[in-house]
Amino acid sequence: MLDWLIPQMRPGGPPVRITRRADSGFCREEIRAWCEAHGVAYVFGLAKNRRRVEAIQAARADAPAR
Repeated sequence: MLDWLIPQMRPGGPPVRITRRADSGFCREEIRAWCEAHGVAYVFGLAKNRRRVEAIQAARADAPAR
């Protein structure tokens, strides 16, 4: 679908910055590689697990102050 959609959004006019946002089900190497090869930024949500929660605990505590 991205092979069809992205050229529709960039028909030769001024450059358009595109960011692909999706949930963890789309966080696949093939999709990330395609986005990088075509200048498409991406943000993929990741499923919560204990290790991820622990890894960001300090940043989450500091976020309200920032």
